[in-house]
Amino acid sequence: MYQPQDIAPKTIIGWAEGALVERSTLTQYRRTPEPVDYFLEKGGWENVLKLWLSSKFRELPGTPTVECEQAIYQDPHQNVDILIRPALGKAICIELKAESLFHSALQGRQTVPHKFFDEVGDDIEKLRWVKPQYADAIKMVIAVCFSVEAAESMRKHAFEEDTITLGEGENSWPITIFWRVI
Repeated sequence: MYQPQDIAPKTIIGWAEGALVERSTLTQYRRTPEPVDYFLEKGGWENVLKLWLSSKFRELPGTPTVECEQAIYQDPHQNVDILIRPALGKAICIELKAESLFHSALQGRQTVPHKFFDEVGDDIEKLRWVKPQYADAIKMVIAVCFSVEAAESMRKHAFEEDTITLGEGENSWPITIFWRVI
């Protein structure tokens, strides 16, 4: 019997990186990559990232169903950031974390060890408590870091990582994307 191939986590990361690069084109009106502008805004940019990625994931081969804030957890008060349902193969449940400059600064990150991983760790724990129908789904966490300090907090915890550059020349920003399949 034919068993469809699942969408690989590395494919998801490649498409996520593509979405960020696409949003980073400089114009005469925009001198910094768009993700950087949101990183620098108070209030964080995780919701913006979620919408960019969900839009991009709808272009994955096989035109999967992609939904945000879906109730996959045993706790009815929690939702997964992105749920991808391919026509064939396993569902993919994604929790996102996006570093925010002001969130890091308010928590005193300049003088104490960065705790970005602590928030990611909460999402890892959440993914262990899915409803039975999602027990066989691919469950993954994706975290986007701008600062060296946030990236270092992640490197201590055995994540895969890619560093990409947003923008060009003197207006470029390196970011590190971390991910783990749970």
